[in-house]
Amino acid sequence: MKRWTIYRKIKGYDNYEVSIHGDVRNRKFKKLKRTCYDKDGYLIVGLHKKGVKKIYKVHRLVGQAFIDNKKHLPQINHKDEVKDNNHISNLEWCTHAYNSAYGTVIERKKATWQRKRELARAGM
Repeated sequence: MKRWTIYRKIKGYDNYEVSIHGDVRNRKFKKLKRTCYDKDGYLIVGLHKKGVKKIYKVHRLVGQAFIDNKKHLPQINHKDEVKDNNHISNLEWCTHAYNSAYGTVIERKKATWQRKRELARAGM
C-alpha cells in the first residue's frame, strides 16, 4: 500500500526534497536517496551540489522544511526518543538544555544498544 506524503524542497539544494516522513529524494527523477546511520544512531544522507557532497542529519532536514522555528531554537528533539523516527509529528525545535534533559540517559543508552543489536541481526 502506498502511503500519502508531502515533499518540500531542501533549502540550498534545489535538486532534492524531503517528505514529512523523512524520505529524501531527487526532485527530477523522484528517486529516494539512500540513508545510513551515523555513530550516534541518527539517520544521515549525502546531498550533492556543484560536485561537492555534504552529509546532513535527516531529522534536521525535516525540521527545517516543515516545522516553524520562530524562536530560532538550535536543536531538534525526537519526542519518542527513537532517533530514526523522523516523522514531523515526532520532531520539535528545542534548546540544548531541553534536549539533553529530555528522557533519561539510561533509557537512551538502552534504546541505542537495542537498536544496534536489531540492526546487527538484520545484517545492516
